[in-house]
Amino acid sequence: MTLCCAFRWSAVVLMLTCLSGLSGADRRAACPQACNCFPGTVFCSNRRLKAVPKGIPPSGMQRLYLDGNNLTLVPARAFLNYTELTNLDLSNSFIKNMEEGAFMGLNNLRSLKVNNNNMTTLRGSIFQGLYLLKSLNLKTNKLVDIFPEVFQGLYNLEHLYVSENLVNVSTRPFRHLGNLRYLEIKENSLKTLQGYSFQDLRGLYSLDVRANDLQNLEDYAFFGLNSLRNLYLSDNNLTTLGGEVLRTITMSALSEPGSHLYQVNTPGVDLPKHLSSHTNLSHYSSNSDVEADTRSTIGLIDKD
Repeated sequence: MTLCCAFRWSAVVLMLTCLSGLSGADRRAACPQACNCFPGTVFCSNRRLKAVPKGIPPSGMQRLYLDGNNLTLVPARAFLNYTELTNLDLSNSFIKNMEEGAFMGLNNLRSLKVNNNNMTTLRGSIFQGLYLLKSLNLKTNKLVDIFPEVFQGLYNLEHLYVSENLVNVSTRPFRHLGNLRYLEIKENSLKTLQGYSFQDLRGLYSLDVRANDLQNLEDYAFFGLNSLRNLYLSDNNLTTLGGEVLRTITMSALSEPGSHLYQVNTPGVDLPKHLSSHTNLSHYSSNSDVEADTRSTIGLIDKD
């Protein structure tokens, strides 16, 4: 009886050993032909793929590169099994649409790149479940409308890039991003920043609205930005800043050590009196060591 049990146990051990030995080979065999699989990382870049390839081994995968393909659409639950994924790159892939729940299951995702695609609208619960996401890159699409509900649940998002689109910020599309630290919305053809456009971004540290052809900043345009330390406004067409435009941030951000509001003295640009007398306001002429910009004069920068 004992000999029989010992024999059976030996058989079980042998079988498990064989399965264990095959598991590594199985994982290599499971790697799609169009991809290169390495421990923790899978590269499927520039392969003209029209869909997320099947058979990518989910176990242990933290970084997935699908950039440079022809995906067009990211369907719902496209990455459902990749629960360990932390970085996903879908840039330069001709994506026109991402369905609601496209990223469900990616509970550990920290960085998502969907830049350089062809999307025009973001609505619904596209980013549902991305509770730990810290960086979202939407640059260089054709975005016109971003509905506020898109960003619901992104409690940990700190960096958002939406430059080179046509996004209308007057609808307050970022209202659910109270923990956002860095917002880049360069080259969106913004003519005016309306009052209270960013009032929900109380944790924002840096705002970049360069190269937007801005002609007007309404009073209270930066209201609510109590944590702001960096404001970039160069390469615009501003000539006048109303008395209430920068009042909030001069009272908060500019009172912090290391923050300065620099004015490059350019003809035709008027600053409110309360800014001119502020202790942190520094003036430079066009021949100073700060590069003069003939189209815009304000740049709030952190020298730390």
